[in-house]
Amino acid sequence: MKKPIQTTIILLTIASNALAQDSLQLSDFSIGVNLSSLVQENSQPTLVLKYNFKTNNFARLQVGFSNSSGNLETDLDAVNSQNNSLAGDTIIKNSPYSNNDLRLRLGYYRTREIDDRFSFYYGMDFIFEREIDFHELNLETKRVFSQQQTQFFVTREKITTTTVGFGVAPMFGLQYNINRRIQVGYEMHISVISNNFSQDVNRAIIQTSSFDPRIFETTVTGTRNWNEIANTFNPVSGLFVSFRL
Repeated sequence: MKKPIQTTIILLTIASNALAQDSLQLSDFSIGVNLSSLVQENSQPTLVLKYNFKTNNFARLQVGFSNSSGNLETDLDAVNSQNNSLAGDTIIKNSPYSNNDLRLRLGYYRTREIDDRFSFYYGMDFIFEREIDFHELNLETKRVFSQQQTQFFVTREKITTTTVGFGVAPMFGLQYNINRRIQVGYEMHISVISNNFSQDVNRAIIQTSSFDPRIFETTVTGTRNWNEIANTFNPVSGLFVSFRL
């Protein structure tokens, strides 16, 4: 939420400087921001660069990046009581997580004027997406059956999931020219994306008990890969504010 707002403030500053020099010749380049992430949950590219290479013909690049991280030990309650038939407590130890998401869209579209202010456009975006999600989970569980019977579990898990997607998105939009430099727009699209998933898993469960001195360990390690094709209709894929340089 903060990043699009900060980007908008920077662009407004650029626009005010450009308006102060409005007597200069206008460039074929425009810089802007996509604010659709403010009205819906799915992340959208935020920075937009447009180039008017021919009358009513435009090339457009959208770039978006997000990064988040934390630790379950501090984000959640460290001690979680499990209310079941067995008295038990699970303690969350050091359990970091992170997520990095990069999205690129390179598109071409053509415009058609409705009147002096309004125009509509249609075209195609080519999509590249890459997301790396990592989480580590360390748990210690104690179950008390009786004063003489207590069971302990230690769970250690590390999972890294890498997603790489390629696709296309036919799009349709409306534009409104506030003045010679400032433009706002609305866009919708239908996207078809082929995603490749790669997941590395390292999981170990160790259990012992006071009434049984033996220690049992279950270990799962390995990598798996799979593919999915996603078709999505997004009625609000773009809420643009752009400034002609």
